[in-house]
Amino acid sequence: MLNHANYYTNENKYLTNSKISTYLRDKPTFKRWYIDGKLEWESSPSLIMGKAVDTWVLGNKYKFNKLFEIKVLKKNNPDKYEKQQATEKTLIAPEMYKKIEQMVNNLLDTKIIKDIKRRPWTKDTILKMDSDKIPNFDGIAGIPDVFQINSDEATIIDLKTSAKIDEMSQKMKKSVRKDLIKPRLSFYWHASDYGYFRQLAFYSELIKRNYPNVNTFKYYWVVVGNQAPHHVQFYKVDSDVIDMVRDDLFENIIPSICKDEKFKNDPIGWGDYIDIK
Repeated sequence: MLNHANYYTNENKYLTNSKISTYLRDKPTFKRWYIDGKLEWESSPSLIMGKAVDTWVLGNKYKFNKLFEIKVLKKNNPDKYEKQQATEKTLIAPEMYKKIEQMVNNLLDTKIIKDIKRRPWTKDTILKMDSDKIPNFDGIAGIPDVFQINSDEATIIDLKTSAKIDEMSQKMKKSVRKDLIKPRLSFYWHASDYGYFRQLAFYSELIKRNYPNVNTFKYYWVVVGNQAPHHVQFYKVDSDVIDMVRDDLFENIIPSICKDEKFKNDPIGWGDYIDIK
């Protein structure tokens, strides 16, 4: 049975957005990890930070403390150091903890997060769709950070940490001349590179399959900068964009995975250049 304890292990036999990202990046790695079952999972500092922030913000400090602990040096606390060698908790450096704490405080200070914690939003829930039409997998699955069903409309909010963040808020836009505004939208490119649009499309399809009454969606990202002063930015993603991404995902990408038997990268040829001008 798929649950939070085995979701990020070889026991998860469902196709997820992160697995699709691996396929698009390198097909042999996808086969080795998710079909042959030789997963070589190593958490990067950014992934650890993101998970820690999610746990604290969408859960609470108690839940955070059950999963994470500040790493100590042997010379500073020999007894605790020895205990930490056997702990199942994720150990984080004191400097990272300070960052996480400030990011969490900034997020908890926003009206958006306050509203999410006050009202009955569905948080950190596994959604899946069983299917026998995806070879090597039992179906598709995902874990939206936060979503809410209101009659036939679903609102999906994804919490992100990023070094790329745009600080031109709606409030700031109202205070300057429109012809002087040139939004950088650097997070757009970051979101595109890391498959965040596809992730929202994936979640929307899972919600449609689990809540058949839903036919319209609203999509948002709440992004906190992982560099000081850890600003928070709120993004609304146009549903037409996600519709296009979802069509590509389910009409092209997943069918390609289903038909692939060799899982080999196409060799680069003379016509495969990127034209830089």
